[in-house]
Amino acid sequence: MVDTHDTDLEQLYREVLSDVDEVSKRVVDAIRKAAPIYESFPYEVQYRDNLSGLTGQLRALIDGRAPSEKALEYMRRVARERVRHGIPLADSIEGFHVMFRELWREVLTRARQRDPALESKLASRVEDMWQWTHLISAAFSDEYVAASRSATLSRADAMRKIVMEELADAGVQQDVEGVLVGLGYDLDEPFRAFVSRPLTSEVIDRVEKSLKGATSKPVHAAGFNRNSVIITQQMTAEEGLRILAKVGFGSPIGIGLARRGILGLRRSYRDGQQLLELPRREDPRNYERDWLLVLLHSDEEGLKELLRPGWEAAERHPYIADCMVAFANNGFSISAAARAVHVHPNTARYRIDRWKELTGWDVFTPGGLFATLAVLTDW
Repeated sequence: MVDTHDTDLEQLYREVLSDVDEVSKRVVDAIRKAAPIYESFPYEVQYRDNLSGLTGQLRALIDGRAPSEKALEYMRRVARERVRHGIPLADSIEGFHVMFRELWREVLTRARQRDPALESKLASRVEDMWQWTHLISAAFSDEYVAASRSATLSRADAMRKIVMEELADAGVQQDVEGVLVGLGYDLDEPFRAFVSRPLTSEVIDRVEKSLKGATSKPVHAAGFNRNSVIITQQMTAEEGLRILAKVGFGSPIGIGLARRGILGLRRSYRDGQQLLELPRREDPRNYERDWLLVLLHSDEEGLKELLRPGWEAAERHPYIADCMVAFANNGFSISAAARAVHVHPNTARYRIDRWKELTGWDVFTPGGLFATLAVLTDW
C-alpha cells in the first residue's frame, strides 16, 4: 500500500473505526446470509474475527501501510479454525469479499453524508482497501490449504489407528473415544462401514469431501493396504449407497452392519471386509442380507463335508434346487412355490420329498431347513 496521506480520509476512516463494533455485526450478518453454512459456526467467534479484520484494515488505511505480520498470522490462525469447523474455502473467501463490500459501502455512505467531495477522493483509494483484503485473504487461503491437507492426513491416520486397533492395546480406550468425538461422531449412535478395494489417497480425499458436502452426518474415509473404508453414523445402507454412487466410490462395496461402540465400529469394518471376500456375489454386498454367507464362507473348509450332499444334489438336479429356493422365498408354502416355478403343487411336493431323499435333509425340521438354506442361499 502506498502512503497517500489525506486528512479528510483519515478522519473518515477514524469515524468508521469508532463504530467498528456495529459495522462488524452488520458484516457478520451479511456473511451469514451469503454463506448459510456459517449458521452452524459460533457467532461470537465469527464476530471476533471480523472485528479484528476490520479494525486492522481501518488502522492500516489510516496509516497508509500494508498488513502487519501480526495481522497475517492472525488470519492464518483463523484459517486453521475454519478448517477445524469444516467451513469450505469457497465460503471462507466469500466472507472476505462480503467484508470488503460492506466496509466500502459503510465508508462510501459516510463520505456522502459528510461531504460529497470525499466520494471522488475515495475512488482513488479503493485500490488500497482491496489490496489489503487481497493480501489478508491470500495468507488465509495458503494456510487453509496447508491446514486442510494436514487435517485430512491426521483424520485418515486417526481412522486407520482406530479401525486397525492400533490404539486398542495400550489402555487408551478413553483416548480413542476422544478421537472419535473430535471427528464429530456420537458415541451413543451406531457406526456403519462401507468398504471397497484400495483407493488412492487423492480419490479418498475427494470422496470424503464430496460426502461431507452431501450430508451433515459424521463421515470419514481412510485407506489401508487391502481396503478403503468410509465410517458413517445415522446413515442407512440405502442412503449411503445413493451418496457413494454420486461421488464415484469404488465397486465392489461391502456394507457392514450398524454396530455400537468402538468394537462395533471395528466389527462393522470386518463385516465389509468379509463381504468383499465372498465369491460370486452381486454388488453391493450387504451384511444384513448376506450374513449367512459370511458365516459359511468363514468356515467353508470345515463345512465342506457337511454340506456336500446339498451341493451335489443342486448341481445334478437344478430344477429341484429351484423349487427349494421358491419354497423358502414364498413363506414355505408348497402351493406358492409351485406357482413360482410353474408346476402343479403335487409336483412341488414331490420335489421337496425328493430333496430329502437326495440329501437326507428334511426342510420341515430346523436342522434340515438350515442346511438347505446354507447351500441354496447363493444358488
